[in-house]
Amino acid sequence: MRRLLPLALPLSVLLIGIFLSVTSDSLDPNQVFDQQDKQQKLPDLTLPPPGTGITCDHDPALDQALLLEGHRLGIQVMSGMPALEGKDASYRAEPGRLGIITLKPRQMSAEVRCKLLTHEFIHVLQHIHGDLQGVPPLGWSVSDELIERTGARQEAEAYQYQNNAGYVLKLLRALL
Repeated sequence: MRRLLPLALPLSVLLIGIFLSVTSDSLDPNQVFDQQDKQQKLPDLTLPPPGTGITCDHDPALDQALLLEGHRLGIQVMSGMPALEGKDASYRAEPGRLGIITLKPRQMSAEVRCKLLTHEFIHVLQHIHGDLQGVPPLGWSVSDELIERTGARQEAEAYQYQNNAGYVLKLLRALL
């Protein structure tokens, strides 16, 4: 039984990806971001997390809630090799529509998985903030040192706030 445990996480990621890609009750991303009433539907994505709220450290099961919200919005989450070498996950932004999150199939703790998904969903929020045409920073406060270390403000925001799953989930839920 112990020899099968390392296979459980990659299999669960794969099954979640398959489930999310084949179910048909998700919204059309174009419906979510209809230009006519976009202002009424989008929360203010530029407001950073308040410093309170549920984190991955406190409730790592938030990863499942993030996956469900992603599914509701039409974001595909799949198991595979991330687009960026050496990374455990990536968000591939699609011009004019929501993109795809790819998770590297590897064993990880529940907290790490939650932070990884929160990190990628911050990139989703950046993509939405960029009118689905780019992935601009949200304007959340990050240190110059973190920007330098990560190479981009967008990535620094995602790293700085990746433990704030409750806040990211709140923003995703407010999209409709």
